[in-house]
Amino acid sequence: MRAYLDKTLAALGSFGLTVVVLAFLLLLVVIGTLEQTHSSLYEVQKRYFESLILTHEVKGVPVPLPGVYLLLCVLSVNLICGGIIRIRKVGATLGVIVGHVGILAMVAGSAVEFEWSQKGHTTLAEGTEANEFQSYYEWEIAIAEAKDAGPVVEHLIPGKQFIGLAPEARATFTSSELPFDLVLHHAFANCEPRPASMVAGAPAVDGFALAKLEREKEAEQDIAGAYVTVVPKAGQAPVQGLIWGRDRIPPMSATVDGRRFTIELSHRRFPLPFTVRLDDFRREMHPGISMPKAFESDVTKVRNGVAQSVKISMNEPLNQDGYKLFQSGFIEPANGGGQWWSTFSVVKNPADRVPLWSCVIITVGLLLHFSMKLIRHVRTQTWRRA
Repeated sequence: MRAYLDKTLAALGSFGLTVVVLAFLLLLVVIGTLEQTHSSLYEVQKRYFESLILTHEVKGVPVPLPGVYLLLCVLSVNLICGGIIRIRKVGATLGVIVGHVGILAMVAGSAVEFEWSQKGHTTLAEGTEANEFQSYYEWEIAIAEAKDAGPVVEHLIPGKQFIGLAPEARATFTSSELPFDLVLHHAFANCEPRPASMVAGAPAVDGFALAKLEREKEAEQDIAGAYVTVVPKAGQAPVQGLIWGRDRIPPMSATVDGRRFTIELSHRRFPLPFTVRLDDFRREMHPGISMPKAFESDVTKVRNGVAQSVKISMNEPLNQDGYKLFQSGFIEPANGGGQWWSTFSVVKNPADRVPLWSCVIITVGLLLHFSMKLIRHVRTQTWRRA
């Protein structure tokens, strides 16, 4: 048993495995970079860098490849087995061990960011406030009961559970708190409603159908859509409809058992533990050209009933409770009058400091290693002269 374990550790920690993994990583970086010429960065990232296994076509021939996610997992095991467990624990290898710890910390930080980070934006008009932000790419369906008074409870369906359904596939969602089941089909990542006569082979609802479109180069410009069927649990007639992610289309509504529900498709929303109100927006233009030189916003942050005035500019984000709000854009009022709108990118990354500390650890490891090499070299030369 001991011999088998030693052979396994030797294989997993071998230098040959390291070379193979790094070669595949280099190949995928090159392929992913080339793919960005005709695909969005978001699609390339999902396909090549966030997958375990992928299929890449070379002149029409499908070639299976490991994804970067899988390769980084293998590389982590390789570093642990070869660079920490099996390496000789002597003074000469201290720097190497510290360097490997730094690399593992960087990989671990990437995993934390991938699994638990939140990224999106919020756009506010002067005088308005928000306590949530929207994702750039992710979608969700919100089912809510229309009430005259009282709190509104939303039932959310993440987009990853229905976006990209095959035309013949159906996805059914049910809840004990709802008097109906929701059936989704023909869910597209990018589409638009058109008169049914203009969309061949697509199901029609009230004279309209969803036309599937090619993904945009910038994935945040995609507008998702889906066909929806409300199936009452009491045996009433089903209600069919279309939902689309553009704001100008009102949410679908259905009345079941005397209760009215709305069904809306929108970008995924994340709550903020504080409220932000836009008080004033300012910009400075480059002389003679219509390009902004700088722009900034005066906001009021309200947390636990305590208000605080904060300025957010291009290089000065708002930091609060692990969230960062960056000044990323603005919307000019139409015809030179009206309200200005300010756009803030919102990021929550529990591991945002990990890359810095990982580089510090790696640097310390390299300094230790090469300093010991230099000391041994100087001692050897001194001994030879003596």
